[in-house]
Amino acid sequence: METGRSSCIEKLYQTYYMDVYSYIMTLIKDASLSEEMTQEVFYRAMKSAFQGKSSERTWLCAIAKNRTLPGIQTSKILCFQGWKTCRFTWPCIN
Repeated sequence: METGRSSCIEKLYQTYYMDVYSYIMTLIKDASLSEEMTQEVFYRAMKSAFQGKSSERTWLCAIAKNRTLPGIQTSKILCFQGWKTCRFTWPCIN
């Protein structure tokens, strides 16, 4: 059973990695952080269950959006408040 789940996640990863990475890259425009967040998305997908209410790609991009937007909002607030460094912060990553 676990082998079947692992191969399913591996197939998702191989199929959708670039889609998820590209989506995150358009949001945060930082290659290193985009790679890190993409890994986080697939980790979260591995821990949750796909319910089939959307396409797999849409599901993964929704996870990406939900993991990425809090960091973007925090960054915009820090930049708006006049901080000299406008680096993305990711308080949502455990």
